[in-house]
Amino acid sequence: MPNDYIRELQSTDDFAKIAEMNYRLFFGHERRIRCIPKPERLKKELFNENDQFHENMIAYVSVKGDQIVAMAGVEISPQSKNGLLMAGVESGFEHELDELINRCAQIVTSSSSLNNAFSKAGFLIIF
Repeated sequence: MPNDYIRELQSTDDFAKIAEMNYRLFFGHERRIRCIPKPERLKKELFNENDQFHENMIAYVSVKGDQIVAMAGVEISPQSKNGLLMAGVESGFEHELDELINRCAQIVTSSSSLNNAFSKAGFLIIF
């Protein structure tokens, strides 16, 4: 496997690091505010008890060497034409979000129940 690649997020990944990246993307380096989600809670939001993604959810990570440097995931609403995006990134790797978000957009637009949803509704971005 090459040193730099994109893959699906796995239930065995470091959710403490992913939560920290999520915080950095939203708050930058503002240290007066600390609201990093607990890694266990973040994992539960994405994966079920069988370590499979919850229905209507997918997430990807960008890996450089052996380190995750960016993450983006989407949950597709079964009731509407919306996709709920979550993301996180290490400082200096913001450009890695482009491909991750594009993959999430493809999931939303290709969803049979959400035909052309991305062009009509887009994402609600949650950090």
